[in-house]
Amino acid sequence: KADADRSLYTISAKRKQKVMFLMGITLLVFIITTVSLGVAMVVFAKPVFVAHMIFAGFSLTLAIAHAIVAIVWFFPS
Repeated sequence: KADADRSLYTISAKRKQKVMFLMGITLLVFIITTVSLGVAMVVFAKPVFVAHMIFAGFSLTLAIAHAIVAIVWFFPS
């Protein structure tokens, strides 16, 4: 019964790689946006601190999720 339940929730390796790739691309966009807002704030004195912090939080959250998914999917015990 355990094998039948497990096969019900199996995700193919190609699908896992696609999910990780999309998470990675999104993470890169968030990091680039965070850096851009930081540069705009420091160099050009723009009032974008709140947006900078929001994107920094998104970046950190997605980075942690990306790492956890990678460990669970690609380094099983």
